Amino acid sequence: MTRTLGCVNCATSVEVTSISVTVQVLFLDIAMPKGKSRADLVKSYDRNLGFPTEEMVKQMKESIQRINDMKTYSDWFKVNHMTC
Repeated sequence: MTRTLGCVNCATSVEVTSISVTVQVLFLDIAMPKGKSRADLVKSYDRNLGFPTEEMVKQMKESIQRINDMKTYSDWFKVNHMTC
């Protein structure tokens, strides 16, 4: 007997979820860098009228490339700062 999990494209769903988590992790690394207080972050966003700085845009582009370069779960764990 064959059973389905109620998800026709489960592998695709897992992949999309994994990428979404990775985008959030990398964005938080950029948006809330270590060593900066929340007050510093608010001042930075106020200075830029809520827009990211050029450095933040550069870092996000590099992060997107890291996501595109992921080929294995081992890569995923590394990009997300986790050990497997």
